[in-house]
Formats: sequence, C-alpha cells, structure tokens
Amino acid sequence: VADLPSGEIEEAPWRTLEYFATTRVFVASALVLGTAALGIKPPGVSGGLQGSVLMALAYFAAAALFAGLALYVHRQFKAQVFFQLTVDLVAVTAMVVASGGAASGWVILYLLPLAGAALLLPPLQVFFVCAVAVIALLTDAALRTIASTGDSMLFQAGIFGAALFAVAALLRALSARLASQ
Repeated sequence: VADLPSGEIEEAPWRTLEYFATTRVFVASALVLGTAALGIKPPGVSGGLQGSVLMALAYFAAAALFAGLALYVHRQFKAQVFFQLTVDLVAVTAMVVASGGAASGWVILYLLPLAGAALLLPPLQVFFVCAVAVIALLTDAALRTIASTGDSMLFQAGIFGAALFAVAALLRALSARLASQ
C-alpha cells in the first residue's frame, strides 16, 4: 500500500465496496431468475411463488440502489458499509425464516454479507456481523422449537453458526493476506 499514490490509497476501499455491491446485484439477479423464471422457491414461503419472487425483487432493488450509491456517492464510507450489511442481514434473515429456518439451505446466503464484512471491516466488526447472523439463526430455531412439538432445530442452527464463524475467520485471514500483498 505504501507504493501507491495517496489518491489510490483512499480509492481502494471504495473500489472494494463497488465490487461488493456489484456482486450483490449479480446474486440478487440470480435469486430473481431462480424464483421467477425457473419457479424455484424456498419450501414453506408464505404467499407461494409470488411471495418468494417479491422478496427476491425487493432484494434486487436494494442491491441496485446500493450499487448506485457505491459507484456514485463516495461519502460516508463506514456508514454505507454498515447500512448495506444491515440490509443484507435483514434480507437474508427474512429469506431464511420464510423458507423454514436453518434446515432450508438458504443459510448459505449469509456468506455474502460475511464476505463483504471480511473485505471492508476490521476483525472485531467482522465477527460482530457474524454474531448477528448466528443470533438470528439461533433465535429462529428457538422460536420454531417452542412453537412446535417436533424435532428441535437448535443443534443444526448451532452447527451452522459455528460454521459461519469458521468461514468468517477464514475470510478475514484471506482478506488480511490479500491486503498485505
């Protein structure tokens, strides 16, 4: 980083945020394509296929807005990052909860905000973002366990939570190594 001109040092985090926002648009468009064109929907989504298409379209609209902000409004870097990650976590949690919780497989979508946090934030904040995701998973699993007399999904949610922490640590280590090169 010391060999870069001062303008490029300030521009590097913004470029990373731009790439992250663009990646989010591609993921959101794949969700829209999967739900609308292919008819893929998470099991148990209330509102059927239309509900899942509307959730995917809302996430796509937010992703497009974030990409525009990242590309054209280079002010308040930390505020943009935290706002984008917050909306990511809320959207992914809504999709996971609507699809049946930790057992649905949509938990993998938590990797997007974790990767973004690992690239854009210091280590303590990366693990905070991961902890928020894990708390959301565990809360959903606990509420589902209380509401039903069936099998408890707490263990499965805990395993997913541990895996998310491991992935966050790995992504942060890789991000630090990339930054040093």
